[in-house]
Amino acid sequence: MLCRYRHKVHWTGHQSRLDRTFGKRFGDKAYCMEELVAELGSAMICGDLGLPTELHDSHASYLADWLGVLKADKTAIFLAATRAEQAFAYLRAFSDHAADTSPTRLAA
Repeated sequence: MLCRYRHKVHWTGHQSRLDRTFGKRFGDKAYCMEELVAELGSAMICGDLGLPTELHDSHASYLADWLGVLKADKTAIFLAATRAEQAFAYLRAFSDHAADTSPTRLAA
C-alpha cells in the first residue's frame, strides 16, 4: 500500500498542483528530499485510512540518502514533514470524507 500512496504524494509535487521541486531527477542528492516527503506523506495517508504502514526492503535503499540529508541539515525533517502534510491535505480534499476536517482527523 505504501508504494501506491508514495506515488500519489509524488503526483502532488507537479507545478500545476503544489509546485514542489527537490532536485532535478531521481538519483539527485536533493531528490532524496522528495523521496522523504513521499514516504512521510504515504504514512500519513495510511494512518488516516487505518491501513498498516509496513516497511519493505526497498525502503531501506533510501535510508542512507535520507540520513545524509538529515545530518547535513537539522531543519530538513521539518521541511519534509511540512511538505508531506501539504500533500496529504491536498489529496485528502479529493476524498469522500473530506467534509470531516476536525483537527484530530487532519493531524495524522
